[in-house]
Amino acid sequence: MITNMRNSVAVDGMARLMLSGLLVLTLLVAATGAGAQQAKSGENFPSRAVRWVVPFTPGASNDVIARLLAQTLTEMWGQQVVVDNRGGAGGVVGADIVAKSTADGYTLLLANPGANAINFALRRKTPYRAEDFAPVILLGWSPILLVTSAGFPANGVKDVIAMAKAKPGQLTAGSSGTGGSSHLAMELFNQVAGVDILHVPYKGAGPAFIDLIGGQVQMMIATLSLGMPHAASGRVRVLGVTSAKRLATAPQLPTVAESGLPGFEFAVWYGALAPQG
Repeated sequence: MITNMRNSVAVDGMARLMLSGLLVLTLLVAATGAGAQQAKSGENFPSRAVRWVVPFTPGASNDVIARLLAQTLTEMWGQQVVVDNRGGAGGVVGADIVAKSTADGYTLLLANPGANAINFALRRKTPYRAEDFAPVILLGWSPILLVTSAGFPANGVKDVIAMAKAKPGQLTAGSSGTGGSSHLAMELFNQVAGVDILHVPYKGAGPAFIDLIGGQVQMMIATLSLGMPHAASGRVRVLGVTSAKRLATAPQLPTVAESGLPGFEFAVWYGALAPQG
């Protein structure tokens, strides 16, 4: 059981360091895009506000990344970069808005595996196609955390597996929505561990985590930005990180693999997409 999260500041620093490096890449792409726009229209890009659509509710890791980048891009460009949260349907609502937007560079999508890869496999039909988007840049990736409510009587991953096997289908795990990273990671956990933990989808990671804190659901695989601060305050407990090795900035966190599920590994990627064309 992990109850002491003194290195949460270090993890936050790691995330910011990663984002600062990613920002350099983003600025290079922005400069290239600006040159292309100038060549086509004869005007500087951007000449008005840029809309950055996040297909999930506020508070999720997607939202944090978008707002950090939006703030710096606003300062650099001298034009407002507005974060627009459009959660729903596992990311489909927000992605559809971008797919149907004018292809002029003024509408971007903060993408992740759910809205822009997995939904094509999970759903018989989506209102957009993969080819409706133009990939701009991979912003980065991150491991995530297996987190339980403070009152859940499990001291580690092995305890969760034992309890799930004793009570198949009775333990509950919240997620940001069907097809989201937290859902997929828990399904992988179920498969590798040979258990049946009930999936409870929400309209975003934020609402799911609120119910986790309140004990309405017993566990969740959540991002660092959600899990670490609340673990530091004792509202939840972190049982493991989904990376193959322990985080150098938080060595007190065991991996899920070393805690009872050998071979388990999961990471979330983030990218920027624009409408095709």
